[in-house]
Amino acid sequence: MRPEYVRQTNDMSDRLSAGSGEVARRVVIEKNLKEYRIPNNLILVLWLAVTMLFIAFSPSLSLAQEAPMEIEGATTLDAKGVIDLILTTPGLVVVDTRTKTDFEGGHIEGAINILDTDITSAGRLAGAVTSKSTPVLFYCNGVKCGRAAKATVKAVEWGYSKVYYYALGINDWKSVQLPLVTR
Repeated sequence: MRPEYVRQTNDMSDRLSAGSGEVARRVVIEKNLKEYRIPNNLILVLWLAVTMLFIAFSPSLSLAQEAPMEIEGATTLDAKGVIDLILTTPGLVVVDTRTKTDFEGGHIEGAINILDTDITSAGRLAGAVTSKSTPVLFYCNGVKCGRAAKATVKAVEWGYSKVYYYALGINDWKSVQLPLVTR
């Protein structure tokens, strides 16, 4: 959008002839400075645009914050801890909270896919985790993702007692070259 300039209508030529040389120079400078002005609505639009950009890119106001490494009421695990949990915990439900595309691209063996935004009520989670004492592990893409953190918090709030949280998620799983199941 190109700014549209509006020419001022007040003519100062009569003031030029009436003053001394210094006053005349000042009047010429004022005239040159005031000759063009930006319309007020353009200033408002520019101000709003700059404000929105500041809010969007401000790190402290950004919505994309890292997920917590620990969640009260849940046990945080690393990749080795996840393997140990899977091997030693009968009845464990592993919940991959990523998108279906991410899940199909590779997930931990035995995991079920429930998107974190689909876990809106205790009933939805109860469909996969039949008892509040059933051990359940949540994971996603890692701390930049945050989906597992949201699901873990909800499970703890709803009274699940054996909640495990793989904060580093599938990115960590891949980095230590552990196997993935693809569909």
